[in-house]
Amino acid sequence: MKKGNKIRRYGNIYGRGAGSGSWQIIVAMAAGVLLFGVIGWSLYTPLQNWIERLGEEQPSSSSQQTPSSMPVSSQEQDTSTSQPAAAEPDGTQREPALQSRMEGIYLPVTLLGDSGVLSGFLERASAASLNTVVVEAKDATGAVLYRSSNELARSVGANDVSAYDPAAVAKTIRDAGFTPAVRLHAFRDSLAPAYAREAGVRYYDTESLWYDNDPEQGGKAWLNPCSQQAQDYILSLAGELVESGFEMVLLDSVQFPSGVALEKAGYGVENPDRAKVLSDFVDRVRRTVEEKGATLVLCLPSDALLTGEEKTDAEISEINRMIYGENPVSSLEGTVLLGLSNNLELARTLLQRAGEQNPQVRWIGLLPAYRNDGSLLDCRAILSSVNPGEYLLYNPAGNYQL
Repeated sequence: MKKGNKIRRYGNIYGRGAGSGSWQIIVAMAAGVLLFGVIGWSLYTPLQNWIERLGEEQPSSSSQQTPSSMPVSSQEQDTSTSQPAAAEPDGTQREPALQSRMEGIYLPVTLLGDSGVLSGFLERASAASLNTVVVEAKDATGAVLYRSSNELARSVGANDVSAYDPAAVAKTIRDAGFTPAVRLHAFRDSLAPAYAREAGVRYYDTESLWYDNDPEQGGKAWLNPCSQQAQDYILSLAGELVESGFEMVLLDSVQFPSGVALEKAGYGVENPDRAKVLSDFVDRVRRTVEEKGATLVLCLPSDALLTGEEKTDAEISEINRMIYGENPVSSLEGTVLLGLSNNLELARTLLQRAGEQNPQVRWIGLLPAYRNDGSLLDCRAILSSVNPGEYLLYNPAGNYQL
């Protein structure tokens, strides 16, 4: 890639920093150039060229973030086969999640501090026959939003007074009749490298951190996917969350960086095999999560469906190669959360295309429950129009027309 050539990510559903307010993620760059450059990314342009100008640009928000991860694993997930039960924090046993279809809703962490608001939210979700509630654990800026015992996590937010008690939140969600789930951003993380520079992407493998743009223009540092320390950090958080009682981990931002001057990014390894690095990492996370009786769900932006076979797909196909090492869809296994558009016709087309490209995957549709102007979409109308089978309703503000 030529020096200075800017690589952008498209298909942004969440916008930047969904958990920090990024499930506020997650998971920033206007909204994350965390998932990756997810903040300033745009779904409208490439997908409009792709599907006869269908679709509409997703609203940018500092509390939104697109799922973008590399869901590759050599371990196939058979949802008909039970995983070993794991112990709850109180010592009781629980069955692994996702034994039945997922009908989920995103709960912003800002609602966790008011018991009355939280109770009302869960009551409405229950009345709508939903069965899964997702909260943010680590957002696309790298902020850890729950109380963690991990030393690095405590440096980037886990010590904050607003950080929630993961065991208490998981129990509250479960006691209300839902499967408790968390979203965890991996390598889109501009905070951790400031405290653990050796775990960050370096500038030409020097001691200096690489940024995905000029810092004066909002450029961010990234965790290095090739770094053992960076990988171990994410694994530690995933294991800690499951041990706290969460039954499902939505793994986001599993990718190499996107941005400008990618040829200057140093990973401590010459010409790393990106696809293998990410695949091996996902295998490690999957084993960690499943050995504790929980389920791993991998997050993917809809632009990963573009293969480069069509002229308008060429730019995005090259982006996929740069950040994933290959177009990720064909090698997917297990359960994948696919970010969709709030244009219902386009969302339906994207979900259908995903099933055609890889029918072995258990696809879950991430459905924005709002219009571009922020007004709410009727969730029942969304579901009847898109017919996603399994889904997660998403609004960074936590408002839904159920």
